[in-house]
Amino acid sequence: MKKILIALAAAATLVLGAATLSACANKAEYSVTCETCENGYVIVADTQVEAGEKVILAAHPAAGYKLTNFLIDGEVIDGVSFTMPKKDVTVSAQFEIVTYSVTYVLGDATVSGSNPDTYTVESAAELIQPEKEGYEICGWYTYCTEDEWGWDIEDYKVTSLEGYIGNLTLYAVYYNPPHEIENEYNEKGYCYVEDYYGQAFYGDTIDVTVVPFEGYELDYITVNGNPIEGTSFTMPACDVELDAVFKPIRYAITYELDGGVNDPDNPDYYTVEDNYITFGDAQKDGYIFEYWYYDDGYGQTPLNGSTFNIYTPCYNITLYAHFVEDFGEEIE
Repeated sequence: MKKILIALAAAATLVLGAATLSACANKAEYSVTCETCENGYVIVADTQVEAGEKVILAAHPAAGYKLTNFLIDGEVIDGVSFTMPKKDVTVSAQFEIVTYSVTYVLGDATVSGSNPDTYTVESAAELIQPEKEGYEICGWYTYCTEDEWGWDIEDYKVTSLEGYIGNLTLYAVYYNPPHEIENEYNEKGYCYVEDYYGQAFYGDTIDVTVVPFEGYELDYITVNGNPIEGTSFTMPACDVELDAVFKPIRYAITYELDGGVNDPDNPDYYTVEDNYITFGDAQKDGYIFEYWYYDDGYGQTPLNGSTFNIYTPCYNITLYAHFVEDFGEEIE
């Protein structure tokens, strides 16, 4: 009886062992191959996976691209995972290019043309640079501040969208550079600008101080050779050469003729540039003209040879004709 029980136990053991071997055979591992993809790649945690296990896929798009679909043996699947079948599989992915937005902050600048509002990683067109009359244009920048000093602005400059990724905000950067003001001097006077220390900015209102020399007055001011109205101007976007053009002051000559008639060639005025004037004789019936005289503030001063020498300071003068009665020739 004991021999029969031992035989039955041994038979049961052989049956259970066969069942265990069968179960192990159902869990065979299969390979997962990641196929090379355009514009990205796929990875999995294990490349040897048992049938029935869940396989999670991870996509790594190239810069500027995004995942569209995963594929198993060329067939699109829904989601990012699949259950491992009882066979080897090849996984891959499809990627598409990403379109990014571009926002332009112009400030007071303008653009003569149209820059793109969107771009992709494949965009490479040169950007149209901003413009602002009278200002020095730096260009487009991804960073802009008026409150920070010492940062290298060129590190943020953008001339084209090539190589950029992500939505962009581009700032038009420009500045108002100082321009030189130079003053011209001449023998008649000069002009200068106060408070600007030889420099000013485009758009500044520049007041010009004029200093004429004795006997002269301002005719007009020129800015870079062009006459202006008055004694102020708006600073242009360039260096400036200032020049004041002077003219001699006309000093009036008044004649007191004591009933006589003046020489028609005698002038009504004189200037500091005349040096001297020789006056013609006045005429008066029955009288002989002797000389001209004038009041110089110290008394009546006769003109020597009817010649008036011009000295500074100049002033308006009144000439008086001096006559003596003509008695004719004496009879012996």
